[in-house]
Amino acid sequence: MTNTPKGNSKKSNNINKPTTKIFVTILVIAILVFIVKSTNNKKNVNLPVTQYKSFTNNIETSSNKNDIENIKQISSDARGQKNIPIAFSQLIPTPPVNDIKIDQYKRVWIATENGVYKLENDEITEFTIKNGKYPFPQASCIETDGKNLWIGSLFGICKYNDSGKFVDQTTKFSLPSNIVWDIKSDRNNLWISTQKGVVFYKSIDSDDESPDYSSNKDNRILIDNQTTNNGLRSSWCTKIARYLNFLAVIHDNGLSVLNIGFPVGSPNAWKNLDHTKLSISRPINDMTFDGKNIWIGTPTGLMMINTELKDFDSRFSTELISYSELHGLPSNNINSMIFHKNAIWLGTNNGLARIRNNNIQTISDISGKKPESIRKLAIQGEGDNITLLWIGTKSGVQFINTQMAD
Repeated sequence: MTNTPKGNSKKSNNINKPTTKIFVTILVIAILVFIVKSTNNKKNVNLPVTQYKSFTNNIETSSNKNDIENIKQISSDARGQKNIPIAFSQLIPTPPVNDIKIDQYKRVWIATENGVYKLENDEITEFTIKNGKYPFPQASCIETDGKNLWIGSLFGICKYNDSGKFVDQTTKFSLPSNIVWDIKSDRNNLWISTQKGVVFYKSIDSDDESPDYSSNKDNRILIDNQTTNNGLRSSWCTKIARYLNFLAVIHDNGLSVLNIGFPVGSPNAWKNLDHTKLSISRPINDMTFDGKNIWIGTPTGLMMINTELKDFDSRFSTELISYSELHGLPSNNINSMIFHKNAIWLGTNNGLARIRNNNIQTISDISGKKPESIRKLAIQGEGDNITLLWIGTKSGVQFINTQMAD
């Protein structure tokens, strides 16, 4: 930036004859400099949605090569250290974030406490009960089966249709409870986690452009404390996941895991981690799978089940390996977890962290901005040249390029 000249100390014949034109020009330049400096000093600038596209394009084309190389150099110097400073995007403001999902068209969907938001190219679209595009006051979770987009809420379940609106599907599904905490898709089948159990729905026609998940008893299985003969320790179910040939369910009493090759009503087929027996703090907030072991996040730290998942049926043990602030975590409260690039990425009450090769590293914003409490993590572009980690907080979403932490 060119500094505004302060004046000339040399004498001249015109020193006492300043023109109005020169004075106005200098004044305009000074005002412009002040505006630019003021803008640069702002730390919380609402992100124009175009930054989503420009940020990723800059990385792909190296149009801002010097800045990118500087960031990569800082990341490289930080290898092996406990903290890695990298570039975070600016915040895209939304209500508090509950879930993030990227669909087959690379659209980013955000479930919030006030409805659903869609980020596509340079535009962000709101779907709320107020504008008539969404039937519920709140959204808890999002899932895509490759053909449909499903939203679960505290009031039921709905589906996105071709008219650009979400349509209530709660009655059709005959849910045991309208309080839906999680939805997972599994080869044209849906698993829905509710406050009164998990329901498995089989698609009537897997070749249909829009699969029909029937509530007919032949296509629907209720999995709760009673139908599993206490194999599932509680019917108040929150997070669910499908790992290998297993179903993992987080519930009010801990974690239950079933090999789906066995009947759900066989209690011995379920493997359990109980809060009371293992002194695990309530609730288990999230879980992830690294290809061998299941990891769980709690309000008092991170835990890995020491038995590999493939051995659950033969030699399951409740032995846990624990990690906390004493080991380098930025916070003991783990809210969200995801496995990516041979590392466990953690969203905590005090920012972002990563565990790789038994090393815990915090990931901080290169700007020095204080980390927020993270509510949700999601990966976009797994296996692509550019992979974004989306970070949801109470204030909105932002993202990082995970390659910059390598």
